[in-house]
Amino acid sequence: MMSKQAAGNQGNWISHLIGVIGFVIVPTVITMIAPVSYVMLENREGRPVAQASTCLLFVIPFRSAVIDPLLAVETRVRAARERTAEERRRHNQGRGQIDGEGTLTFVGEGQSSFSISVSPVSIEGAKTQVENFINHKETDSKWLFLPANWKFSVFFGGFWAFLTLLYVVGVTLKLLMGLVWLLGIGRRSAGLEESTSSEVAS
Repeated sequence: MMSKQAAGNQGNWISHLIGVIGFVIVPTVITMIAPVSYVMLENREGRPVAQASTCLLFVIPFRSAVIDPLLAVETRVRAARERTAEERRRHNQGRGQIDGEGTLTFVGEGQSSFSISVSPVSIEGAKTQVENFINHKETDSKWLFLPANWKFSVFFGGFWAFLTLLYVVGVTLKLLMGLVWLLGIGRRSAGLEESTSSEVAS
């Protein structure tokens, strides 16, 4: 039969596995499907330059590029639409709308380019800002925050990213407490408490 200690260790490993899946892997996949991107526009010796990063969990870049010089910006939008009868039948869903998708592409010299997913709600405004920067109508450096989908990237993705942060902080604190105990600080404190209790009892 399995001892109580072995059963406890197995339970701890299962709990950690569930935590990693629920608070790390699932949020990572969600924010990969609907990521957020950060773009910095700046002038370098009179040349417009774009630095773009697409991030997981809001802050972890997994795709990035520098377009130097930035020559143009292009957009592609797929409008939102209602599900077809075939899609409703296939997925066993009622009437509903499929969200639109937008792509913003930064074009440089030669074949260099970099595309990011941008919400159709924001894409025209982002394109205007980039074009103004390219045409030197704006000279100050500019940051752009561009989610792929406001609902999933910011609200839903932000919620999961916050849970991931809490999980990582909790695990880190637990590891630090275990390390402190292994170094003997906890054991010495426990020993002092026991000796004090013995003196009081005597």
